[in-house]
Amino acid sequence: MQKDAIKFTQRCDKYQKLAPVPHTPVISLTSVVSPIPFAIWGMDLMGLFPLASGQRRFVIVVIDYFTKWTETEALATIISAKYEDFFWKNVVCRFGVPKALVVDNWKQFDNSNFRTFCTNLSIDLRFTSVAHPQSNGQTENMN
Repeated sequence: MQKDAIKFTQRCDKYQKLAPVPHTPVISLTSVVSPIPFAIWGMDLMGLFPLASGQRRFVIVVIDYFTKWTETEALATIISAKYEDFFWKNVVCRFGVPKALVVDNWKQFDNSNFRTFCTNLSIDLRFTSVAHPQSNGQTENMN
């Protein structure tokens, strides 16, 4: 009976997805360290919130990894032009062009328009691990 139970669990899809991975080497986590103020920023989009004035349902957040300075704005839509404009006005024009921008793998950031925007400004666009929001921890904590 014990052998049957082992065989059954090894064939179960849910068990295969959730079972611990054997012999996974332990790797210590490292933080994203910014060498100087306003060099590395994290950005995230949040929403769908209840409708606010101006049809706004989303919030965009950017945070500097060194100083923890935060900028936020409510948005009605999350098209590329809106958050590019937000980043330009609230980060680039106020603090200069950063060296890197850390974002999640959401389709709003992982598209050709946003990649071109960052490339034109010589910003190193860094994506967090899939299904691991802690990779952009400072921004996620702000949310």
